[in-house]
Amino acid sequence: MFYTLTMRPRILIGLLAATTIPLIAYAGTLTMTTYYPAPTGNYDVLNASSIGIGTVTTRDRLTVAGSGTGYAVIGGLTGCGSNVTGIQLNGSALTCNDHNMSMNGNNLRINRPSTGTIIFRHDNSTQMTLDATGNLGIGITPTSLLHVNGASNLVGAVTMGSTASIAGAATITGATTLNGVTTLNNSTTANSNFTVAAGGLSVNAGVATTLSGPATAANGLTVSAGGLAVTGATSITGNTTITGNASVSGTTTHTGATTLTGGINGGATVNTGNLTVTVGNLAVNAGNLTVGGTSTFTGASTINNSLTVTGNVSANGFFYSSDKRLKTQVQPIFDPIEKVKQLKGVTFRWKKDRKKSVGIIAQDVEKVFPELVHTDKQGMKSVAYPNLIGLLIETTKEQQKQIDALKKEVAQLRKEIKR
Repeated sequence: MFYTLTMRPRILIGLLAATTIPLIAYAGTLTMTTYYPAPTGNYDVLNASSIGIGTVTTRDRLTVAGSGTGYAVIGGLTGCGSNVTGIQLNGSALTCNDHNMSMNGNNLRINRPSTGTIIFRHDNSTQMTLDATGNLGIGITPTSLLHVNGASNLVGAVTMGSTASIAGAATITGATTLNGVTTLNNSTTANSNFTVAAGGLSVNAGVATTLSGPATAANGLTVSAGGLAVTGATSITGNTTITGNASVSGTTTHTGATTLTGGINGGATVNTGNLTVTVGNLAVNAGNLTVGGTSTFTGASTINNSLTVTGNVSANGFFYSSDKRLKTQVQPIFDPIEKVKQLKGVTFRWKKDRKKSVGIIAQDVEKVFPELVHTDKQGMKSVAYPNLIGLLIETTKEQQKQIDALKKEVAQLRKEIKR
């Protein structure tokens, strides 16, 4: 058995006590069907074209009036496209430009007016903010397109096409490409490729930034404090300024001018431009330092491994470690003249630039003093020229003894002739 109640348009159901505000208002025909006993299956309990709660002004299927002048509207949003169902909040007019959340096919859309802000809150505390200009802030009011405050973990590949500012610690395990100016204000760890395609990378403060994979900075790298640690290959094609310590465990290539006001503790290659160390030491603890352009060092520089220079080196003086306390098994050079006689001074031209020079042949020196010859991985040999000074000193002393002895013999012969 069922009962059907049909009401005509614009009829009110109840009023709030001592007011003229209706509890429910509807426009159109309202049909309510009651089943007894209730059968199984789907059936309409309420069928109406427009219902208002707390208001007689209905804008769509359901309009709920707030305590002020705002409304909440549920229905098909006008101007939002076909087959769109949504919820509009604080609506002064039923349009897509107001605050609303709608479904269009399988897409969920959240909209706010041109001057509004979307705020995500938890326990009445703001967690994320999307402002009217499109800036997204997580844990902070955004001042850039992406503004993150606090530790961040980015697992997949990350591409930033504009300015990015990261105020908290960040961990990036996927490939990262930064196309705009990037500022890191705290510690950052990148476990995969890290590329700054344009705009440059600035590390201002906080704990050291660690790049475990290959890192490329196409338009400059600035480290002003906190330090930068790179364990993979690094390529920097723009100007580089480092005011804190830089630790590089892999090969680093700089094709632009490089200024180091702190130290560099790994291998570095400067192919184009100058290398300038204005404050602090340049320490190469592991790997080689290769400089193809002009290099200027105004502070003390310490190199604990090999240094390769493809051009000329000019200095006011060179000092070599020679303290007796550093040496053991000190012995004079035996038979120095015979050793010198096995060496051969030659003139020659370098094959790479045809420049003429004077020197000795490494293979000849190796036969007499193998400890003065170094052979690199390619089999090329080099000679510790300054170490030959000891041999020349002893040779000169030995020759002087011979000269003194001959002088005595000549003097004796002259005496005998005069008799």
